Amino acid sequence: MKKSLLFLLISLVALSASAAESASSVLARCASTVNAAKAIKATFYYNVDGMKVDCSMTMAKQRFFIDAGATKIWYDGTTQWTLAGDNASLSITDPTEDELLESNPFVILNHYSKSYTCRLLTPENGLKRVELVARSSAMSVRKAVISIDPATNLPEKIIVTLSGGRTAAVVVTKITRTAAVQPATFVYDAKKFPASETIDLR
Repeated sequence: MKKSLLFLLISLVALSASAAESASSVLARCASTVNAAKAIKATFYYNVDGMKVDCSMTMAKQRFFIDAGATKIWYDGTTQWTLAGDNASLSITDPTEDELLESNPFVILNHYSKSYTCRLLTPENGLKRVELVARSSAMSVRKAVISIDPATNLPEKIIVTLSGGRTAAVVVTKITRTAAVQPATFVYDAKKFPASETIDLR
């Protein structure tokens, strides 16, 4: 009986390790596909508290530009510029990993291994799903569920749960790998987008 119980426990541990390994490999393939592209262009919408916001994004490795209409965000790998509101107020920061996740949930693909534990969920509508849970309660994004197209290894949907319990869904309507874009794409241009005030928080 003891041998049977020990065998069962070993089997359960092995199955659990296999599931975690599979979740990591799914995310690793997705991250590798995104990072291997010269650039990624996507259109998607945020759904937060019943409010839908249409967005477009250009992303190359760590750098990105997001156009959400009244709000625009540039990140060149070090500095982030956020132009927000009808009054065009500009804030400049050197964001932490956590702050980047708040601006661009796609960034989680490059930071999940050190900040989150992961497990596979049941596939839905033909998409693989992985749940990420923050290792630290200090993280503002406590949990994320990423849905990935197995045919392209690109993300199709990201649902994040924030520290206050609110959830936000990022639903991709189109995502493609493209040719390289100019580095200036990820840097704020004051001539094209004049700001009424600038708040430098670096």
